[in-house]
Amino acid sequence: MARAVMEIKLKDGVLIKGKNDAEIDAAVELLIDRFPMLFDRVDDPNDMMEFFSPYYAYELFAMEIIENHSDASFLRDACAFINELADSGNAVLEEVLVLSVLEGLAWDLIVADKVRGRLNAKAVEIMRNVEEFYYGRPST
Repeated sequence: MARAVMEIKLKDGVLIKGKNDAEIDAAVELLIDRFPMLFDRVDDPNDMMEFFSPYYAYELFAMEIIENHSDASFLRDACAFINELADSGNAVLEEVLVLSVLEGLAWDLIVADKVRGRLNAKAVEIMRNVEEFYYGRPST
């Protein structure tokens, strides 16, 4: 099921906080709506929205996947979400996908293989690029 995604603004490649808080927070809200257990990874759930950038929130998502990759149901849902991010057409969501999610997942070969097997073609291509660029693994 496709979800509507709010536009998120960047300035010089950095998420802008201030005037567009609602738009910036949309990336985190999208993640938390789907995976509320991520609130357990922070001391105060309000911190997730108030102080953490989408980069940090999506890094927490990657850590959750690494720690729970043996849970088939969770992994299915996580990979479906990764596919949605890859297909979103939203530059910010695609950026956090690369920098915060796939880079972290690609670090662990076992998790990377498990995740890659559940991704759509676009997400697989992005993941292979991440593995080659960050970890020097040739694309196959």
